[in-house]
Amino acid sequence: MKVCLGGTFSIIHEGHEALLKKAFECGEVTIGMTSDRLAREMGKEVASYNKRKERLERFIAEKFGRSTSIYPLDNPYGTAIDEDFDAIVVSPETVRGADEINRIRKAKGLKKLEVILVPFVLAEDGIPVSSSRIRRGEIKGKKRLRELFVKIESSDRKKIEEAKHAFKKFLPHIEIKFEGRSAKAGADYTVEFSEEGCIIKDSSGYATSGRNAEEALSFRFNH
Repeated sequence: MKVCLGGTFSIIHEGHEALLKKAFECGEVTIGMTSDRLAREMGKEVASYNKRKERLERFIAEKFGRSTSIYPLDNPYGTAIDEDFDAIVVSPETVRGADEINRIRKAKGLKKLEVILVPFVLAEDGIPVSSSRIRRGEIKGKKRLRELFVKIESSDRKKIEEAKHAFKKFLPHIEIKFEGRSAKAGADYTVEFSEEGCIIKDSSGYATSGRNAEEALSFRFNH
């Protein structure tokens, strides 16, 4: 099977490793890496393409004992909209891009790519590992390095206590600061309640829901 995937790979982390592992399990891998020009257009401050490519090649050789084709991505789709690939490996963050790639391929009369979805790799605080979080000093690997800020969008004391209890249950070793709905922006988690239950969204946009806060967090940490 011919498989493609893409990314910036500014700081290689456990999430990248999971994507690469799945890709190599599937077959022959081609990687599109964000070019310097595209990185600038996206407002990303990253190392040069050549340095990132060299680091990724070394990581793949050391971790998987493999080599692969890596080429510069000058647009979000790269050769995935033209080449004879069989599948594309994505994360929940990039799955919409795969859907758009398949839409373009269909318009060109090309076969649809199988979309292989790899779940987020979560840090110990339950938020997906990412290069930007590592760069901001929030995490190192999966370890949380600073206080966690949780915003609870409710004035109901019972629900507020319910949310606090749930976070302390799932994150007993992390220092947590709880704030109400009037808190300023920048929370790591936002907790919202409705008639249907509870929605907990993190700073990356990843959300889980349940009948209550504990169930919403359970889906995040146990699934």
